[in-house]
Amino acid sequence: LREGMMEKAIGQFKIVMELEPNHPEAHFNLGYIYFKKDMLIEAAEEYKRGVQIKPDSIKGHLSLAFIYEKEGSYDEAITQYSAVLALEPDNQNAKQAISAIKAILRIKESLKLNTKDASSYVYLGHIYFAKEMYKEAADNYNKALQIDPKNKTAKIAAEKTVVLLCEPPQK
Repeated sequence: LREGMMEKAIGQFKIVMELEPNHPEAHFNLGYIYFKKDMLIEAAEEYKRGVQIKPDSIKGHLSLAFIYEKEGSYDEAITQYSAVLALEPDNQNAKQAISAIKAILRIKESLKLNTKDASSYVYLGHIYFAKEMYKEAADNYNKALQIDPKNKTAKIAAEKTVVLLCEPPQK
């Protein structure tokens, strides 16, 4: 969605919610637009409202979990991914996301003990890259390179990530 179209859509969804405040899809769609505009707080609020109205919405819980994850609110993200698994026990997205969060938390804990461990930053970068969180991936690859400028893995991964960050979003 282009910026002008997003603003128009926001206005339309707000009208729908005035007329029908318990319309979960309107909240989910508005949350999605806010997410695309990088308005994570507003996006989370809309997804929360949608999930309150429709607590069995896997899409709503997954979206809210991803926003929490981007904000670094890992406990809340795990709670939402767990809600998905309660609704759909074989949901691979939720299972993989919980595993990735636990790995992130373990690596961050180890970095508290050794802040100069370049390989831990590379591993964090790889996890974020796999989750298509490219800015976070690039930040961690760059931290690894600050510690160890000769780290080939970090250098190649950082270059690849920067290219992805520079590419326009695909339609």
